Amino acid sequence: MTKKQREAHWRKADRRRANRKYKDRLFIRIFENKEDLLRLYNAVNDSDYQNLDDLEITTLDNAVYMRMKNDVSFLVDGYMSLYEHQSTFNPNMPLRDCLYMLQLYQNYIDSRELDLYSSVHLKIPTPRLVVFYNGQEKMRDEEECVLRLSDSYERPEAEPALECRVRVININHGKNRALMEKCPKLYEYAYLVAKIRENQAGGKTLEGAIGAAVEDCLAQGYLTELLGKYRREVTGMLLYEYDEKKHLRNTYEEGVQEGIIRMTAFITKSIENTRILW
Repeated sequence: MTKKQREAHWRKADRRRANRKYKDRLFIRIFENKEDLLRLYNAVNDSDYQNLDDLEITTLDNAVYMRMKNDVSFLVDGYMSLYEHQSTFNPNMPLRDCLYMLQLYQNYIDSRELDLYSSVHLKIPTPRLVVFYNGQEKMRDEEECVLRLSDSYERPEAEPALECRVRVININHGKNRALMEKCPKLYEYAYLVAKIRENQAGGKTLEGAIGAAVEDCLAQGYLTELLGKYRREVTGMLLYEYDEKKHLRNTYEEGVQEGIIRMTAFITKSIENTRILW
């Protein structure tokens, strides 16, 4: 590899590191506010809970929990809700959510100094596991389905000792209209995603498709506060998210090139050392 090629390689690596600040998904950013998150909770559960002070964010941070990072989790009204956003249908979500919930319950027990060995019957929040799906692959049910951990067991049983049920809700534009009416920001997010895809199908580049979709949303009055104040950051998030597969492929290819460079340097140094010894 020439010096020019090596320099180009490292410039790409620098850009990749810079893009990491956009790695959080836009869906998470939209619902980071407690008021919006509670509105989403009420829409999903057909409830009308209003006490924001009772809502406790419990989202795992991979910087603390070693690669255990869920999208959004929170405590409210005696429930531990775990919300994930997926643009690719994943049948393994029950297993993933089960692992997340184990850590969330451990944190709950530790923070409240509960004694698992006490003779007192401990009470813990009831889990509610939801995946918001906006991929283009068809779900087995048009608008909503339930995935179960027991579907992954090698030996199915009528009453498995451990079960984990995940509710998968289709949030593509035009689906689950009643839910969207109860949570306008969820509708606006679905609209934005639909417009990006529509623009791409019309021949626009990914960046052009995102830019046009953002303009469309602002004209419609959708997500105005977020798109108006943080347009550049939002665009970065969307570019990262929609180009993730390409990003991962490039990361692999660049990793191979980096390995070749290092191996070449190692071999060259070894040959030079051998010459010195001789």
